[in-house]
Amino acid sequence: MKRETVRRRTAQMLREAAESRVRSGVDGGVQVKKDAAFNTLTKMRLAYELEIHQVELEMQSEELTAMHEQADAAMDRYDFGPAGLLTLRATSEIRELNVAGGTILGASRAAMVGRRLGAVVVLPERAGFNEFLERVFETRSKQTLNCTILRSNRTLARVLIAARTSPDGNECRAVMLDLGDSRSSAGDHEIGLEPLRKRD
Repeated sequence: MKRETVRRRTAQMLREAAESRVRSGVDGGVQVKKDAAFNTLTKMRLAYELEIHQVELEMQSEELTAMHEQADAAMDRYDFGPAGLLTLRATSEIRELNVAGGTILGASRAAMVGRRLGAVVVLPERAGFNEFLERVFETRSKQTLNCTILRSNRTLARVLIAARTSPDGNECRAVMLDLGDSRSSAGDHEIGLEPLRKRD
């Protein structure tokens, strides 16, 4: 019921805006020829209605174009932003990540989607990571964590992760910053590389 009311209001607002544009002479190039044949009230009204409809279609097209441009710009910012951006499940399964996220983890996006982020956290810090993720979903507030990860090339890196849940609470959105290579060697930490291998 509410959606139907919103649609009706939107249609009414669009019509009023189109009528205003026609009255002001700004019709976006849509002109209905007013010749001698349009001499009756009925025909004049029909021409007016057609002009209004054409302007409404133009305005809808303009809005859709603007929305597509905004969506493309947002996607570019997500994919090519300087920070790693990830969407995680409560299990730490990676649902989405951008190019920077894959670079920080030392693997392609295709290799990491579906894998658990917790699996690349070194064992001595993995329990802390799990507690961090639990707090994110329990409190639904922003949480931060510094931890060490093991990249697929066996180099260690310190990262800062900030995360909070999505509005529905089913996932969390995380930002990951690379704080630089760790001075420890990969041999000092027990961690399996299985999560980073391709599935058969």
